[in-house]
Amino acid sequence: MNMSERSEYIFKRLGIKKEKQIPFLFFLGIIALVFIGAKVFDFNLNGVALVFFLIVFSILCLIAWFMAGVAVFRSVAVASVVVSVIIFLAQSYCELPLSSHTADDALKGLFGFGLLYAGFLFIKSLHKELTGGLKTFEKIYAGKKPWILVVLFAAFIGLFVWQLYQVITPIIYNLCIY
Repeated sequence: MNMSERSEYIFKRLGIKKEKQIPFLFFLGIIALVFIGAKVFDFNLNGVALVFFLIVFSILCLIAWFMAGVAVFRSVAVASVVVSVIIFLAQSYCELPLSSHTADDALKGLFGFGLLYAGFLFIKSLHKELTGGLKTFEKIYAGKKPWILVVLFAAFIGLFVWQLYQVITPIIYNLCIY
């Protein structure tokens, strides 16, 4: 029995499918490196576990942050046309001399409807991006929901939306319609 037949037999006995063999061997290699490193360099495994955990958690945070940023900015791109037009109209109206301000109520109505419509477009697009991101996570993790990534993804989406709100609010409040 040669080496490949022997390894095939071992994987078959362990119940490891062919597509899972390389990740399994990679995992065993990392474990071997940690234990060999602990013996050779005589350091504490608790410290190694903490550093390893922090590195993995940082990578998960980076992935969730990037995906949330992409989702929010795609949604902003959809709603930005409406927001740009209504802010342009309001700023143009506000720059007119005070004697020309005859349609304040009309501007408030247009501005309010435009913001509602832009908010609807943003939420609709964000929902689409959110469900797409969750499906991507499920596809990567073979149909299971990785809750830590889902929570991070939702938290970063909330953070991006809050930052967007903080930037847009002073622009809107500095218009002459308030």
